[in-house]
Amino acid sequence: MNHCVIETPAGRLCIWEIRECITECAWVNAPLRAPETPLLTAAAREVEEYFKRQRRSFDLPVAAPGTELERAVWQAVLAVPYGRTVTAAALAKKLGMVKKMRAVISACNKNPVALFVPCHRVTAEDGDGGYVGGLEVKRALWAVEGIRRGPDEKTE
Repeated sequence: MNHCVIETPAGRLCIWEIRECITECAWVNAPLRAPETPLLTAAAREVEEYFKRQRRSFDLPVAAPGTELERAVWQAVLAVPYGRTVTAAALAKKLGMVKKMRAVISACNKNPVALFVPCHRVTAEDGDGGYVGGLEVKRALWAVEGIRRGPDEKTE
């Protein structure tokens, strides 16, 4: 398993790679560590471009471990446009999982590649909601994307 730790405006981000796929990223308090593989170098470049507002999505192979339900939620999150948000309730409805809304929220909170699969775009009905990287990081990502606050009424 290879990893790097890069500095971003939202804090230090550790990115892990296994078998030429990104498998995890997390906001950490750790020493910087330069990318040592072509994939981690590409990931660091794409993250830098994202924070400079030069990139709206990532073109990296991602293989995040998760249950079938979690992977379905993460796939649906990928469809939420850059700069927009969706409520967890609307996401659950879109997936036909209205009675499993807690599972949808749990899947977002368990997202091991939370920057690359943008669960920061998922909100609570009454406000920001949580984020696996913490609310400070979520709000920093919103600032990058020009998201003001709370659910975007135009997003289904």
